[in-house]
Amino acid sequence: MKLADILPLSHIEQVGDSYADLIKENASKLEVNDQKLKLKGTKLHFFNEIEENITSKITDLSDIWMPGTAGYEHPVPLLLYPHHTQTILSSVEKYASNVTYSPSFITQAKSRLSNTLTFVEWALLNEHYKLNSISAKDIERFCSDISAGGIAGLLYLPQRLDHLWDTIYNQPSQINELVNSDGYGGVVTGFRELAIKKVLGTSCTASMIPNRYYRLFGDALVDYGISVDEKFFTRGTGDLRQPSAKTLNTLFCEWNDLSRMEHDDNLSFLPFKDPYKKSSQLGRPRSRTKNLNVEHVVSLLGEAHLWVFEASPLIIKAVREQAKLRYKRPTRNKNERYSREHITGKLSKGHLSSSKTLNKLEKALGENSSAVKGTHVFRRIYALIYYYQYEHSELLALTHQLGHVDPEHTFVYVTDPEARVVHEKLQHQLKTTKSDEVSSATLLREENKALNKIIQEVGIEKSAQDILSLLMGSEKMAGRYPSYLKRVFKVLRNSVKFNEKMMDEYQKNFSDLNLKDQSEVVANVLHEKGHRNKPKPHASCHRDPETKESHKDPCDPIHCRGCAYQEVKQTHLDIMKIDLIDLHNIETDRRNSPLERIRAAERARNLEKVIDQHKREMERTADIFSHMRES
Repeated sequence: MKLADILPLSHIEQVGDSYADLIKENASKLEVNDQKLKLKGTKLHFFNEIEENITSKITDLSDIWMPGTAGYEHPVPLLLYPHHTQTILSSVEKYASNVTYSPSFITQAKSRLSNTLTFVEWALLNEHYKLNSISAKDIERFCSDISAGGIAGLLYLPQRLDHLWDTIYNQPSQINELVNSDGYGGVVTGFRELAIKKVLGTSCTASMIPNRYYRLFGDALVDYGISVDEKFFTRGTGDLRQPSAKTLNTLFCEWNDLSRMEHDDNLSFLPFKDPYKKSSQLGRPRSRTKNLNVEHVVSLLGEAHLWVFEASPLIIKAVREQAKLRYKRPTRNKNERYSREHITGKLSKGHLSSSKTLNKLEKALGENSSAVKGTHVFRRIYALIYYYQYEHSELLALTHQLGHVDPEHTFVYVTDPEARVVHEKLQHQLKTTKSDEVSSATLLREENKALNKIIQEVGIEKSAQDILSLLMGSEKMAGRYPSYLKRVFKVLRNSVKFNEKMMDEYQKNFSDLNLKDQSEVVANVLHEKGHRNKPKPHASCHRDPETKESHKDPCDPIHCRGCAYQEVKQTHLDIMKIDLIDLHNIETDRRNSPLERIRAAERARNLEKVIDQHKREMERTADIFSHMRES
């Protein structure tokens, strides 16, 4: 990377003024065709329509500056690269054409703009005037840089800031041009983001600037007698860090679209094949969301009806009424009808503060507040309830997406004979040749494979944890599945061919592996044989879903007793005990019909036998692998 010349902000703005006519001419040749976007002069408008209310945001392309290349020795406006500008607009347009109006549309579209700008900026920093000059070797270096330092490292932000500081450290006027003051006594509170972007020629935001540069600028300003807010010294990020795998996967998928552009300025190959796998290799591993305790879930569900049927309609009504007021112009003498207090009541400043709201929420939750930090735990418990509560969960999800009232309508919708023709056409599109490497059909197929692979990996991981618990004797388990596992262990331990494979992979026999490795090996073997870990209300079923005898209904304790694929833990046993109490209540309730009470009594007797059997099996299998650990 060649470091560009650092010019004073006033000179940079003169450069922009000198190219004003060329910038307008280049902007007039650009185009976007999606109705959610509109280009007026140099300004890109984002439109969103929610419940007939149209909102918009504007990004001025003339305020975006990029590194100089192809004869430019200093940063220049993005619009002096019309081919790159059209590429960026096409990327945003592609996203907009694939989504509908939603509350987050404008935010996501502007994020797409920012991410595409990042790639173009990297290309210009590395002297690529056009994207088709980028090679596979360049992408290898790209992956190495972004893995080590994220976006800031990829765009050499520390080196460019060092160059900026070395140029202006003894120029107080230039330093002062790059900072903001609060207007009351001229106390410096932060960087002028647009000024920093122009001087460096970058799309990076002020939040990406490391803290040490805030301290450098702050100390220099203090030395020159300028007042600096204490918070200024604490702003900025820490050292460069590895980005998360999730973030990289999103970026790689978006940057892959640059190879599908229909105009000249595009990548000549797919830069990030199998983005999920590559992002997993280069990024920080995905972390698991902490689970809510069962007591918290029960409490949340118990109060859910208050939010759904009482609070929510009132909140929605208040928001809609307040939205209507935005389009009414009150007279100079404010009418009470047009005041916020008339609808929502008087809210103090403390109530409107997010931190105060959080404090009130923590106070309401009491001792349980630490268990429900953030919203992700609620998303997870919703997913669990949704998935295991409903039969045909995939069909139900499709019903919600299509806006159908009844899942039966969706079932008819997708099984209509006329739909078969459409399906066959889709299948034909997916069967592309190897040379059609950058087609959307191929990428769709690869992404579906990656998603299925993730789901399978989680199932294998869950099985390995269960097997490890059995091996260590840390958890009791009933059902015939533990006995089946014991038989699998014996076969693998005595198999010559399998032990040869273990020697190649681990340089040890299967028996000599530690318990964790043994459990992972066995879990993978079972997965290859078709076993799937399917949690159900009364047990876990490991039967291959493709076999004719398998069923998708919840495991019934009576029906599944004695099945070789059934695994019962203490949790499942507790659920059966709760069911037994419910059956006894039905049996003793005289308001129920005699036939219903007789059936409940019969089911209760059968369930008692099953519970007793599982208790005995748990005691018997507590040390089922103890002799293997000793040998």
